[in-house]
Amino acid sequence: MHRPPSIRPWQRWPFLGPLAVGTSILLITLILWQSLRSQEQRQIHRRVNVVTLGISREIRLHTANRVQSLVRLARRWGTQGRLSREEWTADAESLLRDYPGYQAIEWIDPEFYIRWIVPLAGNEVVQDFDLGSDPQRRQRLENARAKRGPTVTPTIDLIQGGRGVLVYAPIVLAEDQSFDGFIVGVFRVQRLLDTLLSQRVAPGYAIAVRENGTEIYRRTPSLPGNESSMSAPDIPYSSQSGWSQLTEIELYGVTWEVEVWPSPELLEQEQSSLPVVVLISGIVTAGLLTWIVWLTQIGRRHYTQLLAETAERQRVEQDLERFFNMSVDLLCIAGTDGYFRRINPAFEQTLGHSAETLLSQSFLEFVHPDDREATLAELNSL
Repeated sequence: MHRPPSIRPWQRWPFLGPLAVGTSILLITLILWQSLRSQEQRQIHRRVNVVTLGISREIRLHTANRVQSLVRLARRWGTQGRLSREEWTADAESLLRDYPGYQAIEWIDPEFYIRWIVPLAGNEVVQDFDLGSDPQRRQRLENARAKRGPTVTPTIDLIQGGRGVLVYAPIVLAEDQSFDGFIVGVFRVQRLLDTLLSQRVAPGYAIAVRENGTEIYRRTPSLPGNESSMSAPDIPYSSQSGWSQLTEIELYGVTWEVEVWPSPELLEQEQSSLPVVVLISGIVTAGLLTWIVWLTQIGRRHYTQLLAETAERQRVEQDLERFFNMSVDLLCIAGTDGYFRRINPAFEQTLGHSAETLLSQSFLEFVHPDDREATLAELNSL
């Protein structure tokens, strides 16, 4: 008995093969795309971190330079004795030229009165002002005097207006170690940090500085050739939380938190199109391979069907050949021209003529003369 061939799963569900190939290629593409994206994000985070550290170093270094310049002025006073107002003014004006960003440089006498100011213009309101009249200010001054070293105040409301910080450099006379007041640097925070963090420093990055959780400074991002205002206090603070980096700066007892993040324009420049190209190429490749495998399966199915049909035809022909040759009846294939095309062995056995003789002559030669007319009529009717 002939057993029908077993049907394999891919033959029963022909879509499984193409689907498996397409899914595999798509999965590999997604893994590669995610890997490229993760690598790119790590590179951006590292770059932002390097920029953040550079900015904090810039603030710390330039702020320390200004503090130390005030300390040197206080030491000169202490070493040489009280300077004349003209000498002190010349030294203060030199510091203003060398270290921009000051609101003013002041001398506070031992009773905490502001006596000398450079520049006076814009700072007239503090001339001869008694800083000791305010308990909080007096406490800061007394702490700085006791420390006998430079002190930076937290951000405060300046008498001149605006928010700023004060740097106290106590004057200690070398002759008798007596206290002779302070050299004070007055800085508006916005102006100081705008000076330290010009757009040449980390262009394309936004910077926010906080003290005790309160924002005291912000610089909006700007790219070269697109210079915008360096600070915009009227715009609410917001950071790119996914890309921002934080660091802290210690400034003579005051801690500032610096946050840095890239602008959307800079991010667009930093981000490569390679992950997107890989993703799109992978999707297209998956689709093409799925289609190719589908066509291949269709071709294989048609080829298998053709082989089956050919085998069946050969089997039928073999059965027919066996029946033709083994039959005891006279079986033949004849043409309308009166000649045999093929005869079975029964012809030779029954008629006593060889196959060559029967095939080489018209079969009418073997018909009785009385039957030839009827035979021709029958042949013509075919």
